[in-house]
Amino acid sequence: MLDRFSSYLLYGNLFCGIEHTNAIGIDTLYVTLLKKQKNSVDLFDHFQVSKIDDLTSKLKKGQNVTLIVNTDKVLTKRITYSSKKESDLVFHAFPNIDLEKFYYEILRQEGCSFISICRKDYVDDIISAYSGNNILVTDFFLGNMIVSSVCDFIEPNKFYTSNSIIQKNGVAIDNINIEVSSYLIDYDVNGLVTNNNFMLSLVGALLQILNTYKPYTNTVNIKESLLQRFKQLQFFNVFLKTGLGIVFIALLVNYFVFTHYFNNVKDLQSVSVYNKETTQKIITLKKEVDSIQKLTEDMLQMESSKSSFFIDNIIQRLPNSIVLTELNYQPLFKNIKDNEPITIANNNIFLSGVSNSSKTFSSWVSELEKLIWVSRVEIMDYSDITTTNSNFSIKLFKNP
Repeated sequence: MLDRFSSYLLYGNLFCGIEHTNAIGIDTLYVTLLKKQKNSVDLFDHFQVSKIDDLTSKLKKGQNVTLIVNTDKVLTKRITYSSKKESDLVFHAFPNIDLEKFYYEILRQEGCSFISICRKDYVDDIISAYSGNNILVTDFFLGNMIVSSVCDFIEPNKFYTSNSIIQKNGVAIDNINIEVSSYLIDYDVNGLVTNNNFMLSLVGALLQILNTYKPYTNTVNIKESLLQRFKQLQFFNVFLKTGLGIVFIALLVNYFVFTHYFNNVKDLQSVSVYNKETTQKIITLKKEVDSIQKLTEDMLQMESSKSSFFIDNIIQRLPNSIVLTELNYQPLFKNIKDNEPITIANNNIFLSGVSNSSKTFSSWVSELEKLIWVSRVEIMDYSDITTTNSNFSIKLFKNP
C-alpha cells in the first residue's frame, strides 16, 4: 500500500514513452501516454510531433518519460559471436570503438546478440533538449531492441516499428532490419491496440510500469543520475506544494482564529468602555445623590428644628380645657398617587381637637395670632358635639 502511494506521488498515474526518430533528416517524435487505474493500464493518448518544443503544449510540466533514441545516429548489429564479457561483444561488432565516447546496449538472444551504439554527446544533447522544455527523461534506450520485452504478446512472427521490421522466433528476436512500412499496421499488445509507428513509444511507456527489459549497457550511471534528479525535483515539487498547502491552511485557520478572538477582544473592549462610562456615570450620579441626600438631610434637620420650635410654641400656650387630637405640620394637599408629584401645604400647620370652653378657645386663638412667626390663624371648624364639648379645627399660616 505504501509502495503504491509513494509510486503515485513520484510518477502519478500517467506514463509516457517517446520514440525520437528521423526520416530523411527530419526529426519525428512518436509519443504514447498510458494511464494506470487500479489494476489496469489503458491507452490514454498518442500523437506525433516534429519538434521537442511542440511537446510543451501536450505534456504536463515535469512529465517523466522513457526515451527511445532511434535515429540514423544509432547503429545496430546482429552478431553470432558469444562472450560473457560485454566489451568483447561490442568490440566484435564495432572494432576499434572508443567506449568512452559511445553508449552501448546489448540484447542477448538464443544463438545471437544485438548491439546498438550511439555517441554519448548526441544522446546527452537530446536529453538536455527535453529537460530544457521541462520534460524529464528518467530512462532511455537505443534502437528497436526494447520490443523484445513484448514479443510474447505480438502474434505475427514479423512485425514493424516506425523504421524497422522485426523477425522473431517464438519469444526471441531473430533479426532486426531497417525497413519502413508503406502503410500503418495495427498491433494488439496484450489488449493495448497501437500501430507500428507508436510501437516503440508504447513499449517505452509500459517499461515504466513493468520494468521487464534489462539489457547489458554502460548507461547505468547516467540513468541513475537522471532518475535521482527527477526524484529530487519531484520531491521538491510535492514538498513545495504540500508545504504551501499546509502554510495556506495554517494561515487560513490562523486568520479565522485571529478574527474570532479579535472580534471577541473588540467586543470586550466595547464592553469595557461601556462599563467604564457606566461606572463614571454611576460615580457622578452617586455624587449628585450624596449631595442631594446631604442637602435633604440638612433641610430635614433644619425643618425638624423649626417644626419642634413651632410645636413647642403651640403646646406651651395650649389651655387645659383644650385637647389636641391632631397636629399636622405642612400637611399633604391630597393623597399620594403613582406617577404624580407629591404636593404639601408649605408654611401651614393644621390643628384639630376638642374644647369645653368657647371663651378659652378664643383666647387661645388670639395667643396664637400673636406669635411672631404666625401670619394669621384661620378657624376652619368649630361645632358642638355635646352641651359642654365642641370639635374644632384651625389652620396656622406661617410667615414665609
